Amino acid sequence: MKRTAQESFDPPAFVVRRAMPWGGVAENGSYFVAYGESLDRFERLLTRMAGLEDGIVDALLGVSRPASGGYYWCPPARAGRIHLAAIGL
Repeated sequence: MKRTAQESFDPPAFVVRRAMPWGGVAENGSYFVAYGESLDRFERLLTRMAGLEDGIVDALLGVSRPASGGYYWCPPARAGRIHLAAIGL
């Protein structure tokens, strides 16, 4: 967590993030879910976790193995309708 302290970025890289367990006796792990304003914030957090800036890899990667990943975009909504003007489209 310290490697990705959101307030230590300039500008800050605030995202809402949670870990959820999954699995059973034979296979198990954690899903990490995060919500943020832009993909840039996720890229900055993941770059630091991977040690691409300074060569220091997040300790979580020493005890776990990422199996997959993905980005999903949810457009802004207003009054139950997609509101693309909110992002300049």
